[in-house]
Parts: sequence; C-alpha cells; structure tokens
Amino acid sequence: MADMNETQVIIAGKVLTLTGYETAEYTQKVANYINKKMDECRNAVSFRSQNKETQMLLVALNIADDYMKINEKLAENEQLIRDKDKEIYNLKHDIVTTQSRLDKADEQVRTLQDKMAESSKKLIQLDAKLRTRDKNSKADKEDKEEKSESKSEKSEAKSEPKSEPKPEPVKEAPKADEKPEPVKEAPKPEAPKAEDKPEPAKEAPKAEEKPEPVKEAQEDTKPGSARMDSQPRLVKDKDTVPFPVKH
Repeated sequence: MADMNETQVIIAGKVLTLTGYETAEYTQKVANYINKKMDECRNAVSFRSQNKETQMLLVALNIADDYMKINEKLAENEQLIRDKDKEIYNLKHDIVTTQSRLDKADEQVRTLQDKMAESSKKLIQLDAKLRTRDKNSKADKEDKEEKSESKSEKSEAKSEPKSEPKPEPVKEAPKADEKPEPVKEAPKPEAPKAEDKPEPAKEAPKAEEKPEPVKEAQEDTKPGSARMDSQPRLVKDKDTVPFPVKH
C-alpha cells in the first residue's frame, strides 16, 4: 500500500494539515480550487450578507454543482465514445466483408484469366492447324492439277502421233500426147533475121525452192516465140521439161 502523505494547505486564511494517499501537489490543487470558489462566492452581494455557516454551505453547493456538471459532461462524452466505438466496429465489419468480397473477386478474375489463357492457347493451336490444313489442301490441289496436266499431256501425246513432214506433191509434167491449153496467138513478128537465135528454155525451179511468181510474158518479137499465161510447174529431181509452146 502507498504511504500516507501530510500536506499543509491554506483555506479561508487558515493553515490546515491534510493527510492522505494523494500527492502534495494534488492536495494543493484541491485547496486552490476551494479558495477560488470562495472568492467567486464573496464577489456576490447576497453571499456577504449571510453568516459564516451559510456562506460555507453556499460554497459547498457551488462545488457540488461543478462536480455534477462535470459528471454529466463525462457521461455524455462516454456515450459519444461508445457510439463512435460502435461506428468503428461497424466500419471494421464492413471493411472485412468488402475485403472478403474483393478476395473472392480476385480469385474469380484469376480463374477467368487462366481460362482466357487456355482458350487463347487453344485458338492459337486451332489457327496453326487450320493454316497447315490450308497449306496441305493447296499443295494437294497443286499436285492434282500437275498430275492432271501431265496426264492430259501424256494422253494428247499418245492420241496425236508424231507428224512427219509430208513431201510436197510434185506435179507431173504434161505428157506429149496431152494437148496443152490453147495459147493465144501472138502478133506476127517480122521476118527473123539469120543472126537471131531462139533462146534456150529455162530450167524449172527445184522442188525444195519455192517458185517465184511468174510475170506475164512480154510479147516476143522473135520467131517461134509464144506468149505463156500459165505458171511453171514443180518437177522432180532437177529434171527440166520445156514448157509446151505452140508453133
């Protein structure tokens, strides 16, 4: 237990020795408070007109009034503190519930993210498979087209035999018995001179060479010459046959 303390205080001009478990400072504060209240009461005219016993009772009533008012304020403050505690408790409860909801929402978000990642992987795999299928289908189509083209080329090669170049038909020279086409008579030339000689017949063009177009024979003034309207005919192997001329 704490030791008893003795303190001397001055109340209403008298020195008093007080004993108690409180400290000397605390007892001095109490004495100062009583002196202050007695001074406040003495300032009133009605207080000074009373005897000493009544004055002491009025001081005690004022001190008790202060005490009661302080207790009421303390009670109000305690009630406010209780209300605040309830509000704090409710807020803490709300915070806990919202935190639990947030945790659940986070779990749901994580599960959804995992599902999205799995679905994205599956989509990538499916896209890769579709691309490979498209590539394979295109390659198969190209192979089929190449095979069909090669088959068609082979069938065309089999159906069409090798065409050897055919020799051009050589027109036979007209026989002596056959009568040549009538040739228009040329105008009678003047009497031939002894110096003039008939020109030798030109050789027919070869079979390999293309015959040049024969120009119309000009009127020959030499004797024995005739006008030729027909073109030269092809002859076999360098055999020269004179054109039939009507004398």
